[in-house]
Amino acid sequence: MRNFFVNHKRISGTRRGFSLAELSIVMFLTTLITGVLVVFYAQSRLVLERGVSKTELEQKTRIAATRVIPKITSVIRRPPDPRNPNPALQAEIPPIVSPVPSTYPNPALDPGVSLIELNTTKEFIKTQLRLPVTPADMFNPRGLPAAQHGVLQLRFVVTGTSTVDPRLGNVGELRMNARAPDGIAKDIVVARGLNLVSFMVYQDNRRVRLRIRSKGLVKNATSGTSVGESNYETDIYLPVYTNSSGGGSTP
Repeated sequence: MRNFFVNHKRISGTRRGFSLAELSIVMFLTTLITGVLVVFYAQSRLVLERGVSKTELEQKTRIAATRVIPKITSVIRRPPDPRNPNPALQAEIPPIVSPVPSTYPNPALDPGVSLIELNTTKEFIKTQLRLPVTPADMFNPRGLPAAQHGVLQLRFVVTGTSTVDPRLGNVGELRMNARAPDGIAKDIVVARGLNLVSFMVYQDNRRVRLRIRSKGLVKNATSGTSVGESNYETDIYLPVYTNSSGGGSTP
């Protein structure tokens, strides 16, 4: 029994802690691994924030486009009415009142204009401007007398320089109104915080090119932030020229 205690004591006496060199190696490895994880986390977060910023820019231009396109596709062609005593109603009014078709040999080089005027119904205009409307004939919504046609305006207005960062340049709003002599209708803001909205009518007078541009700050690994840009461009085909009825009827 005595020998057991002696041997146990000898065995226990051989145990020892880490040396200073071993602790230094462990601490170095721990610091190295922690540093790698921190760098990996920072890079992952930067990539995520860049992706979120770019997605927000794309969303801004896309939302503006989804609000504009239905207005342009609502156009109608007011047919001529030679029997009408009013000379202004005797001639045909095209779906796009202004701007005139592009005269550029290459339409891609045409910068477009900031205002477009659409020939549509007064009911549609009142609906867009949130005014009381008279229900149209549900069986013939486009077959309206010429007197019930109206002109809807969409225009981009620069409101000033960006207050977030001067590098973002001028920003503005896309506004909507009716071209009415009485001036009753007020502007409705369709989209805000945009840098450019332009319209261009092709030479065939059957398509409208819509361009929307938005800028924002995107985080950069070196300079902190950089200017990101989202450009949206699409050709809108006017349905009145693909509709066999021509989108209107002669009274």
